[in-house]
Amino acid sequence: MDESFYIKKRAYPRVSVMLMATFQIKDKGTQEQDCLITNVSVSGAGVTFPRNEAAVIVNGAMVQLKIIIPRTVLHVSVQGEIMWVKQRTKDILAGIKFLDMVSESMFKQFQKKTDKT
Repeated sequence: MDESFYIKKRAYPRVSVMLMATFQIKDKGTQEQDCLITNVSVSGAGVTFPRNEAAVIVNGAMVQLKIIIPRTVLHVSVQGEIMWVKQRTKDILAGIKFLDMVSESMFKQFQKKTDKT
């Protein structure tokens, strides 16, 4: 299924952000690598991955994300499932559904820190 199907089904609207993060695909023995969170809600995120990770960025894969809170030493660790994947020329865009929701207060921190960039 494509991205638009999941956009319509979202329980919580996402907001556009530009948050640095790292990721690791569970059970694939991958090293932690950088990625970019492009939109986020309390229940999921849109994530841009490096193009060279196409073999492991697939529907149904479980991913561990560490989302870095800008201008702090803090990060939020979340686990999620890749729900859709879009191969692009320079990168891969994927939708992640979090296994546990991010707290409202942490979600507001994502927004607050992003609004000031």
